[in-house]
Amino acid sequence: MPDRSAARSRQAPTADSPDRIRNVALVGCSGSGKTTLTESLAVAAGAVGRAGRVAEGTTVSDYEGIEQRHRRSVQLSVVPLEWNDIKINLIDTPGHPDFDAEVRAALHAADAAIFVVSATDPISAATRALWRECDDEAIPRAIVVNKLDVARHSFDDMLTDCHVAFGLGPDTLRAMFYPVYDGDRPIGSMGLLTGRSYGEPGPCPVSTEARESLVEAISGQDDTLMERFIAGEQLDTASLQEGLTREILACTLHPAVPADETGIGAVELLELITTGFPAPTQRGRGAPPCDPDGPLAAQVVRVAGDSYVGRISLVRVYAGTLRPDTIVALADGDRDSRERIPALTSPFGKQQRPVGEAVAGDIASVGKLATAQPGDVLYDPDHPVPLDRWPT
Repeated sequence: MPDRSAARSRQAPTADSPDRIRNVALVGCSGSGKTTLTESLAVAAGAVGRAGRVAEGTTVSDYEGIEQRHRRSVQLSVVPLEWNDIKINLIDTPGHPDFDAEVRAALHAADAAIFVVSATDPISAATRALWRECDDEAIPRAIVVNKLDVARHSFDDMLTDCHVAFGLGPDTLRAMFYPVYDGDRPIGSMGLLTGRSYGEPGPCPVSTEARESLVEAISGQDDTLMERFIAGEQLDTASLQEGLTREILACTLHPAVPADETGIGAVELLELITTGFPAPTQRGRGAPPCDPDGPLAAQVVRVAGDSYVGRISLVRVYAGTLRPDTIVALADGDRDSRERIPALTSPFGKQQRPVGEAVAGDIASVGKLATAQPGDVLYDPDHPVPLDRWPT
């Protein structure tokens, strides 16, 4: 079994404001390496001591017996991490089409999606279809080109394939980090915006033109940045990262990150999520304002059974703050019941770690909601809120 001492010894990551939260779903076809990437991210963030392996049934997110036997995910799993003082609710999803409902529930709970594509295989029709669905819903997206250590295709070739498969314009998909090789072996990467190197030191193959092209793409929708860029001014990293977030949120730019199963790309992706991905306050999603002090508006993402606790409901809070020992109304459009919120927990794969509250934008688990079903709305009985159920 992998060393879980780091996870046991640390309390669950918490956030006291929506600005310190990022909700991200990892999506992609079976075998693309989403669960292994989740392990790499957990190790990089210090949430576990060492990475588990899918083949050994020791990963954080594949904890059910059926997943361990068949060596593939069958349900979504939330793995909260902390990086740069930001709480990241990372949602690992199954890639097999039989479990599409889990993927859609994860996308509804998330504010951005990371498409994981394997450099060893063609981009599947199912992945292309899911990209189109996310495009229709204006869900911000990034791409991880995975398995570069055993790749049949280069990073550049995979970016070209993604352009074609997802029908992207020439300036829409941009590498944020570029792989660095020692012969055919990837040993790290170089950040195009910051010039920072990751992994083992090595020669940087990134040209000045590549960085300038990325900066131009980031500046394209911001008149002030574009004027400064055209004038030849050296743009500071903070301004570029603000521009990057705007472009990602508007779905006019999809950053790409190289990765492999040795952990290359993990720190880079954590940096991208915390500095470039939108916070819950930046995603309207047809919900009330993401205000922790407003009336409660939350939604059940999925319901699972536990042999000790019983029913556990995974809940995304859109507005207000969810606290234990409060009475909430629970509705599905046809019925309306009242239930008391017991103790809240933060899921970490199979573990449930206690938390005191869940502010607007956060994801938490609630035990023993007797009538809860996926899509049900939780709200303050004195302040009904307009929050639609989603198709399940």
